[in-house]
Parts: sequence; structure tokens; C-alpha cells
Amino acid sequence: MKNLFTKMILLFFVSMLTVGALGATPDKDYLCITAGEAGAKVQLKKNGTPAAVSLEYTTNGSAWTDFVIGTTEGCGVTLANVGDKVYLRNKKEAKDVATFSESNTAYYCFTFSDSVSVSGNVMSLVDKNVETTTIPCDYCFCRLFYNSTSLTSAADLKLPATMLTTGCYQQMFNGCKSLKTAGVLPATTLAESCYNQMFNSCTALETAPALPADTLAEKCYYSMFQGCTALETAPALPAETLATNCYNGMFSGCTALETAPALPAETLAESCYYGMYQNCKALKTAPALPATTLAKQCYNVMFSGCSALETAPALPADTLAERCYYGMFNGCAALKTAPELPADTLAESCYFNMFYGCSALETAPALPATTLAKQCYYGMFNGCTKLKSVKVGFTKWGDLSDSGATDYRATYNWLKDAGTEATTPTFECPAELDMTIRDEHHVPANWNMPTGIEEIKSQSTVNGQQSTDLYNLQGQKVSVNGFRGIVIKNGKRYLKR
Repeated sequence: MKNLFTKMILLFFVSMLTVGALGATPDKDYLCITAGEAGAKVQLKKNGTPAAVSLEYTTNGSAWTDFVIGTTEGCGVTLANVGDKVYLRNKKEAKDVATFSESNTAYYCFTFSDSVSVSGNVMSLVDKNVETTTIPCDYCFCRLFYNSTSLTSAADLKLPATMLTTGCYQQMFNGCKSLKTAGVLPATTLAESCYNQMFNSCTALETAPALPADTLAEKCYYSMFQGCTALETAPALPAETLATNCYNGMFSGCTALETAPALPAETLAESCYYGMYQNCKALKTAPALPATTLAKQCYNVMFSGCSALETAPALPADTLAERCYYGMFNGCAALKTAPELPADTLAESCYFNMFYGCSALETAPALPATTLAKQCYYGMFNGCTKLKSVKVGFTKWGDLSDSGATDYRATYNWLKDAGTEATTPTFECPAELDMTIRDEHHVPANWNMPTGIEEIKSQSTVNGQQSTDLYNLQGQKVSVNGFRGIVIKNGKRYLKR
């Protein structure tokens, strides 16, 4: 009995030693990397010339060893078995640490030879005590796991800072094609480019983290989830105060995304929604866009390539900005109804290619503006093959050749290939508009003449002469088969009643 008790005591101490040797939990929540495959090698490489940092690691939770930075032989740590862990921390306290990565060209980046997951507090890389939540510098964790294609999970990675710095998480997981889950992002005070391209091209990412900030910063979410082709649901975006390029390209190329979050802001910033949902081919419903104050390029190519989008949101703004709706619905082949466009004063390139390639669109919105602006309607309905009608308020065509003109190429290619599948589409305009040129830059030949314009046929009798004999009649009062009017273009045989 005594021998049995002695054996049990020995077995207990051996098991305790084994746990201590193979991976006891440290006393603090250090950044931890766990092997998903045996033999996974963990290294930290230096890119460019960031300031030197001193790190140490443990695999047993107690004995700390200097972590050699680099990718050559002898650098980093090899995790022999599945489930083995390595914990890392800075050798200095936060008060003595001024920097880590410094820019998107001078940074530190982990590399992994085989499948791993990351957890723990990222702040241990800048504070051995893991007590601070203050990020010490701009671009601090920029590209930290850049192109780490073996990284499968960051669900338990803690990024505790609530006040961010410029570029602090920029491209942090960019190119992590095996990453399925991400951790919490609690920050409420953002900074320029703080999440810029953070999860760009994470093609396995299925769920996006919540984004609670209600005041944004320049480029804060720039291309954050671009190319995340497995992402089906976007996080709520409660911010009502926007910033330049804040959502630019945020979900571009998210081909599985079916619904878009509400966008409550009523005052926009330059390029704020530029390409936000570009090429989101599964997106069927667009969010409401209540903004009445626009900004340069605010909706530029916002839904371009959203081939499943069936309904466009209302666009209530009546004052436009340069390129505000540029290519907004370009390639939305399922779009059948266009929103009303109430603005009567145009801006340069405001509707440029807005409905280009919308092959299901049947009715164009009324265009009440009486004066054109440079490239304002350029390509606007190009490729809208089912278009049945267009109604405009302008009385003079834009210049097609003088690049210095205020209305240069205002309607260039605007009805190219438009209405080819419709039965005699119609064009409505003021009687003063010159209708003698029939082409894709003006009104296509297959379209019906507008009210108040009469084409003089060859069999018509004009002032007692056959119309084939007409010449030099521009501006002259004539009588055509009992109707009186003025020839509005020399040699083109059109009559304005």
C-alpha cells in the first residue's frame, strides 16, 4: 500500500513537470501563437528599416528566452506538436517603448511555415506587463500578419485600444487567405487609415467584426474587407459624421455579400462611398441614401458591377457635386428602375456613366436641368438596350470638341446602343433643342422624334417645292403640307412647329 502511495506521489510530480515543460499558461495574457500542424515555425521578419525592438518568448509559461528576429536559420521558434504554443512579449515596459512598426515600408511581420492561430493581447509586443492600452506610435501593428496564408484564426486576438493612431492596424491581415474569424475591434476613436485594408483579400473570412465608432477619420475603413469573397454579412455602420475616403472600397469585390448596412449620414464627404460595394455581385438591395448634401465623388462607382441589384435607392439631393454619381450603377444589369434625379443645376461629370450597361433599365429619370455642364451626361445610358424614353430640359447640345468649353462632351455616347431592344423609344425635349443630328451623342436614328419636331420627308411639299430640292432654308419660315414653322438646320430637313 505504501509503495502504491509513493508511486502516485511520483506520478503527480512527473505530470506537473510535464505540464510545466510543455505549455503551462503564463501569468499574463501575452500574444500567443498556437500550432495547427506539427513543426510550425514562427518567425518575425524585419521589412525596411524600423527601429530595433527587443522581444522574448516562452513555450512553458515561465522561462523566457530572447526571440531572434529574422527568417534565417536559428531565428524564431519551431512548435513541434499540434497545439504547442509560444508566447511573446517586449523586454521593456510600456513607458520605455516608443515604437514598433513605423510605416507601411518599415515594419515587422510574422511568417508561419504551417497552420497556426493567434490569440492573446497584441499589446504585449510593446509592453512586457501587458497593462497599457495606448498604442505608442503611428503604424504600430501595420502589416503584422501581412500575407500570412497559414493563419487560420484570430478570433481570440485582443486589440484593446479604444483610441487608435494613424495606420495602426493598416493591412494587418491583408492577404491572410486562410483566416476565417477575426477578433473584436472595440475602438470608438479612429485615426487616419487605422483599418486601411486590414482584411483585404482574406478570402476565407466569413464574419466581420463589429465597428462601433460613430465618428470616422480619413481612410479609416479604406478597402477594409476588399476581396473578402466569403463574407456574407457586413457589420452595422452607425456613423453619421463621415470623412474623406472613409468607406472607399470597403466591401469592393465581396461577391457573397447579399445585404448592405444602413448608411444614416445626411452630409457626405469627398469620396466617402467611392466603390464601397463595387463588384458585389450577390447584392440585391441597396441601403437607403438619405444625404441631401453631396461631396466630390461621394457615390463614384458605389454599386458598379453589382449585377444582381434590382432596385436603386432614392437620391433626394437637388444640389450636385463634381463626379458625385460617376458610374454609380455601372454594370447593374438587373436594375429595372432608376431613381428620380431632381437637380436642375449640373456639375462636371455628375452623371458620367451612371447607368452604363444597365441592360434591364426601361425608363430613364427626368433630367430637368436647362444648362449642361462638362461631361455631365457622358455615357449615362450607354448600353441600356431596353430603354423606352428619355426626357430632358436642356435647349442646347454640349460641345464635342472644345475641351475648354463649359459643356464639353456633355452628352458624349450617352445613348450609345440605348433602346435597341425597345419598340420606337421616344425622346422628349424643349422645342428649341436642335434635333437635326441623329447619333449616339444626340438622339439615335431609331428613336421617335420629340414633340414639336417634324422631319421633312422627300415626298413633302415645302413652300411649293419638293423637299429634295431644299437648300439654304435654315431659319426661314416655311409651310410643309399645311403646317407652318421654321427650318432649324440647313440641309437636314427638320421643321420646328
